[in-house]
Amino acid sequence: MTDWSQIGTDELASIYSDYHKDVYGFRPLGARIMLGRDAIIQGLQNLDMYMEIMKSTPEGRAQLREEGWIIEEPKQEIQSETVADLFDKPFRYNRWEN
Repeated sequence: MTDWSQIGTDELASIYSDYHKDVYGFRPLGARIMLGRDAIIQGLQNLDMYMEIMKSTPEGRAQLREEGWIIEEPKQEIQSETVADLFDKPFRYNRWEN
């Protein structure tokens, strides 16, 4: 998530308003902005969390794409074999063939 702590309050309010409009299609009414810097940062973190949750499922990614967001598919992580996985494989080279 983004570190919002280094950005001024006025700029945070503008970013929050734009981000909210991008996500929900309308600008916020201003109540959060009037509550101050901490409320704005909390709102931005909530929007970040919402986007991460949406990107975490195929359905969410599809919905975001339909709404015009450019969303990439997550890269597949390479899983290393565990010891148990190795024991499940046939020991082709370790047995004697008659």
